Amino acid sequence: MPNHIISLPSRFTRVALTATVVLSFVGVDCLCAAPIFSVSAKDTIYTSKQRKKKGKYWPDGNFGVIANGDGTYDFYAANSSKIRRTTGTLDDPAAKKQKKPKIYNVPKKTYKYIAGGPVYEDSASGMRLMVYHAEKHYHGLYSTDFGLAFSLDPKGKKFYDLGPIITPNIPVGQSPHSIDMGGGSFVIKDGQFNVYYRDYLADGGSSQLAVARAPLDELISNSLNGVGTSFTKYYDGGWTEPGIGGKASPLEVGNPGNWWSSVSYNEYLDQMVLVTSKWQSGGTGPDLYLATSPDGLNWSERQPLVLDPGEQMYPTIVGTGANPQVTGKSFYVYYTDGNRWSSAELARREVTFDPEIPPVVSLPSVSDPVLDPTPTPTDWALVSDFQDEFQGGGPAEGWTYAWNPTGKRGNSAQFSSLLWSDSAQTYNTTGGATTVFGPKTHDDDYLRLGETGGHPGRPSFMPIVGYTIQADDGDGLYRLIDSSIQKNDGTISSNEDGLGVLVYVNDTLLGSEAIVSTNGSIASFDRYIGQLSVGDTVWVMIDPLKTQNNDAFIGLDFSLQKAVELATAGAASLSLTAEAVPEPSSAALVLLALVGFGLRSRRQTR
Repeated sequence: MPNHIISLPSRFTRVALTATVVLSFVGVDCLCAAPIFSVSAKDTIYTSKQRKKKGKYWPDGNFGVIANGDGTYDFYAANSSKIRRTTGTLDDPAAKKQKKPKIYNVPKKTYKYIAGGPVYEDSASGMRLMVYHAEKHYHGLYSTDFGLAFSLDPKGKKFYDLGPIITPNIPVGQSPHSIDMGGGSFVIKDGQFNVYYRDYLADGGSSQLAVARAPLDELISNSLNGVGTSFTKYYDGGWTEPGIGGKASPLEVGNPGNWWSSVSYNEYLDQMVLVTSKWQSGGTGPDLYLATSPDGLNWSERQPLVLDPGEQMYPTIVGTGANPQVTGKSFYVYYTDGNRWSSAELARREVTFDPEIPPVVSLPSVSDPVLDPTPTPTDWALVSDFQDEFQGGGPAEGWTYAWNPTGKRGNSAQFSSLLWSDSAQTYNTTGGATTVFGPKTHDDDYLRLGETGGHPGRPSFMPIVGYTIQADDGDGLYRLIDSSIQKNDGTISSNEDGLGVLVYVNDTLLGSEAIVSTNGSIASFDRYIGQLSVGDTVWVMIDPLKTQNNDAFIGLDFSLQKAVELATAGAASLSLTAEAVPEPSSAALVLLALVGFGLRSRRQTR
């Protein structure tokens, strides 16, 4: 279902809401909409050769990042079963000579592998707490535990074991495969030390994203006295299971796969942010995805962050402020990029949340919906609609149907127009019969575009729809809305990976790539566009991803809308009750479904 964006008064932030949920408030406690964000181009911190000089298997997990207060940071990470601590900047994290911290007092013969990454520093005492990843090896397999170690060493090298804090529900040796819980990334929120991980259950199932916690003040006090602290797992609606061997509930709808993850508290949104590394069907990837949560328990649908060839592994979210464990409007995601460990680079991307549309709204109560009625509200007027204005023989005014014969993105000057084929009753690259599978020189195999669907070519070669803002459209704020696309038949094969949808404004990528599932479900690529001028072009590109197999799509549609002021009568039709409303920083916004919000006035087809 497409997302609908409601414009609120200026002292509120705009939010994205799913229409079906907006219209069904009864019993809803929390609404988590997909986050809207932009992602920078890849920044290679260290090439494979440079990285290997820091350690052959470095970083073999999440970073722990502590600010030193002088513009430098201490970075902790595993190098196989050893811990490495480097000092440097966010641009050069291993600038200074590496140190090799050690965890003392670990019971002998307990673990074959013990190394750490995520680190918390208590500002009052200077103590550093490390969540370490430990492995018990058996019959060629392994099972992980999370333990905690503390250090009062000014050099941050000597850590002392406080024992395990979280272990899987399934006992060691009872699984036919290895049990890897991940890296133990944590978030400090509401006085709790929350560790996120993957749990495996004694009944053979799994909770791909699970959480366990302990009170932070208790944890610090016990650790300063060399005493361990009990964690509790979230299970069946409450914090009811012990961290050691207890059961855990999955936190994400559908329990999607989670190979390795990183979490952070984001003060800009007042939400938690998750970046996870997930393998694709057929064993490709893993790739990186992002989600957000208002409470750490209910998460938005994941959005793709990095879908490059090879492996994107071991993500670490790093803030750019005084505390790198807390993020803001923009932050970095560090990760290894390439095949471990032969060609893996250390890379990062900058992620920026859209200031107009924060991704999540908490709804603690919907019995008395309120909204400040005093400011002049805005509405959205239809400018163009793909299906309504589609025509054969040649596109309508303002529209372009094209493809990219060079395989490049973000270079519209090299696009070529698709040609209408009377025989095929579709647009394709020839104007005659659609090119079918042949030699690899046929990059346009199957590439076509019709009123409701089509097919991409070989990987990187895409059918493209463009709309250029016309003089009678005018300059202003725009959004792309009511979008939809789905795979034609839901066919899933071993080498099928679905589709992607990219949205560009002129030659600049807008937000992340939307993914069209292999199961035939409808996907949306709605997004806020921002200020456009006459002559700017919005491009929608259908990406075959890594294989074009079974990539026929149907149901392609989207609209472009422009923000306009409502007339007084229109404002009154919102029928909202005026009451005193606390600022968003101290209370959640509560919204009422807008009667007739989905009604729109279509203009004449050009």
